[in-house]
Amino acid sequence: MNIMLTDFWNVVNSSGGAEKVLCRMANELVDRGHEVTVVCSDPKSGNLFFIYRIK
Repeated sequence: MNIMLTDFWNVVNSSGGAEKVLCRMANELVDRGHEVTVVCSDPKSGNLFFIYRIK
């Protein structure tokens, strides 16, 4: 199944709870065999603080 997760807050280099939950949810869905796309509306570019695995 293809799944898209969205976050309308700042996530680049942010280490808050919402960002952590977003990455953990994406990772768990990937581990279960789903294709996951994360879309963020952060005006900054860069990496997420938490690890988002892509398989």
